[in-house]
Amino acid sequence: AKILFRAAVLAAALAPAAALAPTRRVQIYDTTLRDGTQGEAISCSVDDKLKIAARLSKLDVDYIECGWPGSNPKDAEFFDRAAEELDDVARS
Repeated sequence: AKILFRAAVLAAALAPAAALAPTRRVQIYDTTLRDGTQGEAISCSVDDKLKIAARLSKLDVDYIECGWPGSNPKDAEFFDRAAEELDDVARS
């Protein structure tokens, strides 16, 4: 049994990484634009938030939580502008 185990470990070590990769995908849920902007002395302009959302989208982040449009005028403006200015991938 030890010999078979060692052979299996050696075969696994020599196999390409892609063959060992799991078939499941980790999804990323980012809250930078909600939780990250609630810290003391942290303030992002609407332009900053749009840039951050666009960059997170380019990094293939699956879910970008951006806050609540009714919470304050800045978030309302962000969501209005995001609907117009961000690409379809970022808005989906």
